[in-house]
Amino acid sequence: MEAGKPWRTGADEATILKTDKPLKFGTLSLEPGTYTLNTQPGDKQWQLLVGKLAKPGQWGIPYNESLEIGRAPMAVQTAKTPAEQVTISIDDTPKGATLRVEWGTRSASIPFTVG
Repeated sequence: MEAGKPWRTGADEATILKTDKPLKFGTLSLEPGTYTLNTQPGDKQWQLLVGKLAKPGQWGIPYNESLEIGRAPMAVQTAKTPAEQVTISIDDTPKGATLRVEWGTRSASIPFTVG
């Protein structure tokens, strides 16, 4: 993972998000469908990079910028517990949910709404 460069945020095949409902990450709106998820790490903020899935089994690298749909800022903090493997989780919140990506001592998160 290198600051300022897209990171596949997983291993091997592209990490995907499949939704049957519209989602909104900041100003980035997604219709129901299947999307790839990447991140771009930074010192104080990360970016969530959402892209089109070109084909089933699509490989996670190299990053294909032509498939990118949009980006949304993620807050970064020190993880409560260091993660040896990349961990992606969704936490329910009163206003919707939060997508969290943790690896090593870093935890990047972004709230989102459904509907």
